[in-house]
Parts: sequence; C-alpha cells; structure tokens
Amino acid sequence: MNTPAIAVHTPAIYIGRFQPPTQADFAALRRMAARGAGGIVVLAGSHQAPSPRQPFDWPTVAALLAQGLTTEEQAALSVLPLRDEDTDSLWRAALQRTLADLDLWHDDSRPVLTTASEIATLHDIGKLAVALHADLGPVATDSVATEGASNATGVAIDVASEASTQAAAEPLTETALRDLLFDADPQEGTAPATLPDAVAAAVPAPLHAQLTHWMQTPAFAAIAEEWRVLRGYREAWSVAPYPPIFVTVDTVVHCAGRVLLVERGQHPGKGLYAVPGGFLEPSETVFEAAVRELCEETGLTLDMDAVDAIYRGVAVFDRPDRSQRGRTVTHAHYFDLGDGPLPQVEGADDALAAHWTPIADLAGHADQFLDDHYLILEHFLALPRPAPVWAPLAVFG
Repeated sequence: MNTPAIAVHTPAIYIGRFQPPTQADFAALRRMAARGAGGIVVLAGSHQAPSPRQPFDWPTVAALLAQGLTTEEQAALSVLPLRDEDTDSLWRAALQRTLADLDLWHDDSRPVLTTASEIATLHDIGKLAVALHADLGPVATDSVATEGASNATGVAIDVASEASTQAAAEPLTETALRDLLFDADPQEGTAPATLPDAVAAAVPAPLHAQLTHWMQTPAFAAIAEEWRVLRGYREAWSVAPYPPIFVTVDTVVHCAGRVLLVERGQHPGKGLYAVPGGFLEPSETVFEAAVRELCEETGLTLDMDAVDAIYRGVAVFDRPDRSQRGRTVTHAHYFDLGDGPLPQVEGADDALAAHWTPIADLAGHADQFLDDHYLILEHFLALPRPAPVWAPLAVFG
C-alpha cells in the first residue's frame, strides 16, 4: 500500500516512552521541527511511579529531549504527557480526547509518527498510532511522506539515507539500554557506575552527563535493586516449558469515604501504595483468595457468613504488560463497608503498613501506586481524571 503524501505544513505527533530517548528518536524529532509546522511529542506512560521499565518521570523525559535539541528545534515542539490505560481502545480515546480538550486536534488527517524502537504504551503503540489514522494507511515515520521534500526553510530532508543508516546500525531497544544501565550498578565498595559504551553510543552526547549523574543517585540504586529482583524472578521461571501466566487477586475496600491501602514492603514497588492482594493458591477460588489476602495483609476480619452483604463485584485487569513480574491477570474485588466506624487495620505479610486513605485525596497521585493499582481504584471509585497537561518543549531546555 502506498502511503499518501503528508503536507509539510501539517503538524505531526510523535509517540514514545523515551526511557531513555535514543538517537533514532532525535532524528525523527529534528525532522518534525524542520517541517516548520510544529509537532506534539506524546510522552506515553506518564504519571506513574518510577520502575525499571519507566525510571524517569515525564518532566525528566522532557528535559532529556530538550537537551538533545537546539533552541530552535525546542521552540518547534511541545510535549503532552499521557498515562497508560487498561485497554488499547481506552488509550486511543484518551489520546483523542486530550488533544481535543487542549485544542491540539481539529480533524482526523494529522499524521502520527511512531518510533522505530521500543515504544509500547500498552501492547503495541505502533498499531494504535496507525489505527488513529487508518485513512492514511500505515504510518511508521514521515520518511515516505517527506522524502525529497523541503521544509519551511527550503532545506532538503534526506530522511531515506538517514533511515537506511539507522537500519544498518540496528540500534538497541530501550529495554536493552535500561538493562545495560542497571547491570552497571556497582556493588558495595566498588567504584561508582559509569555510562556503558553501548548506551553512550545510543543516546546523544548532551544527555551523557545527566544520565551519568543519575547513576550516582539513591533513586537509581533503588530502581537497580528492583531490576535485579525482577531479573531473578524471571530467571527462576525461565525453565518452565511455556511462558507462565500468573493469577492474582486484589481487593478494594471502602468505608466512610475512605479506601483501604497498603504500603508495599518488598520489591516490586517497595514503598509504593497498593490495594491488598496476592497470588491465587491451588486450592481456592479467586473470591476466597481475595478475602484471605485482604485479612493477611491488613488484619481486617470479614465474616464469611455475612460477606455477601458488603460484596459489590469483581473486575478483571489483564493488560499483558500490567506487571513487570510477567504476564499477570488479576481479579479485583470490591467490598463496601458503608459509613460505619473504620475497622482497625495493621500492615502484615507483604505489606509494610495499612491505611484508611480518604478517597478525596487520591486524585493526582497515580505516580505513588504500584503498576495499575490506581486504575483499579479509578474503576471502582469513579475518581476524577486529572486535567491534561501540555507544555512547549522549550520550557524544559
């Protein structure tokens, strides 16, 4: 299928996680800036807690992007942080709604540029980007559309040769780059970690100093520790004849305008908030497991003979990448204790602490929760969605 030509004056959208941004990303961003019509860089996976998969928050990502571009290029681009959603369709709708709310989207003819490396927002953001513009046919980058074209200043854009050079180099994925970074974390008593050569080659030189500095911080050490735990977890299951699929349970418990949360005491997500939950045992139903995990982690006692009176329903959360431990399907159960007095709770088992948290205080704090637990709360408690954020990239330069 031939991709229709895209006019130089048409604004473009480039979607990625940029963890970290690579030379290929900057090549695309420079092409966008050179087209003279501005561009929107969607920072996928924003508004979530730092993890080995997404170690940088979105303002840090924006700063890294700004560092790799000239002042003129920064002025031509803006950033739009967008969080993950539970399904592909919800993500597509959120992107379109956010662009419309900010008056950045006026029709369905604007191209979406997707990265050539790892940019999965959910399972395959490249497919999502193409789906937004099915009328344009497959749109991977604007290389086909702008090949031989001139930008607003009349300078030819030789994207064909640039793309072939990148393909020949076979750049590392963002996952591979992060693995190199975390594997370089020094053991106690050794010299500080330094930027691995392969990472230095994959990201622009202006980013090297900030990445090297970050590798000396306690925040990096904590994420590297979690990365090692997760690597050990995956290695332990690598001998299975088939990729394992884990079944877990979670519980959302409401009482008097508050929700019961636990503070994680172990990796993954050590120190983050979560809803009580855990793994299904062979001899129990998911409902029985939910009640058991709730009691084990919080000390809350439920009368099994009367539990039906407070049980409000269950929802399955099964996004393939929702947990960094591997493919994990959870059954989230909702219990409503009404407006009576708050039962006494105390963190135990995997939970460092347990809290009755005012529901009104949750909005805007998705970046303090494990994995998709904020989305689970949002599903049952109808939390208000945060206002969209949009900013010129130059603000972070």
